[in-house]
Amino acid sequence: MASDHLTAVADNVVALQAKKAASKPRRLNFAFAGDIKPQTNGLYLVKGLIPSGLLAVFGHSNSGKTAVAGDMALHIAAGFEYRGRRTRQALVVWAALEAPDSMANRVVAWSSHHNIELGELRWAMLSGSLDLRHANSVKELAEVLGDIEAQAGEPVVLLVIDTLARAMPGANENASEDMGAVISNLGRLLAEFS
Repeated sequence: MASDHLTAVADNVVALQAKKAASKPRRLNFAFAGDIKPQTNGLYLVKGLIPSGLLAVFGHSNSGKTAVAGDMALHIAAGFEYRGRRTRQALVVWAALEAPDSMANRVVAWSSHHNIELGELRWAMLSGSLDLRHANSVKELAEVLGDIEAQAGEPVVLLVIDTLARAMPGANENASEDMGAVISNLGRLLAEFS
């Protein structure tokens, strides 16, 4: 009778360990070929130009990166074609870490030019400070994005961080250690919000 009790306890311990292991998030997963399903929805934000996922816009200082990225992001937020290409209308969050007043003025001017009410844009703007190298800062960003999603009633599909230099203060954009931390943290953020 005692051995039956010990066997039952051991079985419970094994079951609890298996449950704990199954609930622990993994950074790597696998799928067999027979389980793979094609992913055809949401592959682009601007057809043939901007895919879903992590990407960067880069160029020389004052070369118009914010103007081009802002125009494209606003077209996505409005669901308007961009340069003759379909967009997938989506909730856009613009992290205006450099010159937020300037970006706010651009949004107002863009909506006036395109005859769309500001309230019709699926757009939110963040301001403040951020350091994408540090998990705590990225966690705070994730919480704010979650709040935006809850209030908007839809997922954030595009997050624009303007500028990278402001999102990693004091770091070297050309150093693999600094950029590696930023890309790793953005990858985790992307996985959380995909």
